[in-house]
Amino acid sequence: MHEQLRKLGFSRSHLEYVFENSIDPGLLARVVSASHENYLIQSLSEQCLAQISGKLRFSAESASDFPVVGDWVVVSDSSSELITQILPRQSFIARSAVGKRDQQILAANIDNALVVMAADRDFKLARLDRYLSLIMDQNIVPVVFLNKIDLIDEAELNRLESEIFKRHPHLTVFSGSIHQEKGLQELSESFSPGLSFCIVGSSGVGKSSLINYLARQHLERVKTVGSGTGRGRHTTTSGHLHILANGAILIDTPGLREVGMTDAESGIQNAFAEIEELARQCRFSDCSHNSEPGCAVRKAIEEGMLLEEKFTSYQKLKREAARFGQTIAQKRQKEKGFGKMVRQVLKFKKNNKVIQ
Repeated sequence: MHEQLRKLGFSRSHLEYVFENSIDPGLLARVVSASHENYLIQSLSEQCLAQISGKLRFSAESASDFPVVGDWVVVSDSSSELITQILPRQSFIARSAVGKRDQQILAANIDNALVVMAADRDFKLARLDRYLSLIMDQNIVPVVFLNKIDLIDEAELNRLESEIFKRHPHLTVFSGSIHQEKGLQELSESFSPGLSFCIVGSSGVGKSSLINYLARQHLERVKTVGSGTGRGRHTTTSGHLHILANGAILIDTPGLREVGMTDAESGIQNAFAEIEELARQCRFSDCSHNSEPGCAVRKAIEEGMLLEEKFTSYQKLKREAARFGQTIAQKRQKEKGFGKMVRQVLKFKKNNKVIQ
């Protein structure tokens, strides 16, 4: 593998795809940022602005078919400013697009995802459940950074950490303060060279400040805390890929006010593996875990082995994922029917063309 490609996070699976499809490695580039179909890409030799080819635009069936930050793309052999192909995504982080029947991909080809939460006001276990479900749906390794611990006392910090571990006992959690530079060295040591990390979190939790610390330079604009809310102000409006001094790749994402579920069924199963295992022990395979006899899930809740709140969150995410899956299926069926109608109309016009 070309050394420069490796530094940009090129994976073995991508390498196999390139060889199998006879793609010239010299035409590969990674998307650094994307905005309104304008893309900043990093190739082997340069960083430049690029746009997608007409063929790629015409073949796209949804927003998910356009390049996103972290994508590997192929550029034209005649112009590095024209993207002609997107390599299959090894993984991605997505949420349901607000107000649309589609998903919004935030970043692609991610190895690890860092969920940043503020210990003072942003901390919500239900939101953490959502992030983990979306992240683990793609077999991405999740890590949590609990920021702004300087705004709470030690007893409150212990309580928050205990709540996280009770909910997700195998989760890696770092606690610290960007403002006071606490706990950041240990976190930075977990960023390995050549791997792609994505930072996600709500607006104002300190993602931009964290990136600046990790990069040891001022990469992201940071806004001061709002006087009325006591919360950080929203700074990042689009994703951006950075290469850290130690060789790790870091992708920032916009602050998310809503974390809508996609059809991340496997992610929910991974994030709530304990409940999935209990469900397999129920007497009935179609147990709803309400009042059926022999329900292992209800028994675990009654005996204090499973938190009721955790099970409630699990059920809610399952329902939302199922609804999203149904919506997408209906949308695709509708688009398929519309495409068939267009083809029939074009065929009719062709067969009944009047020569003047």
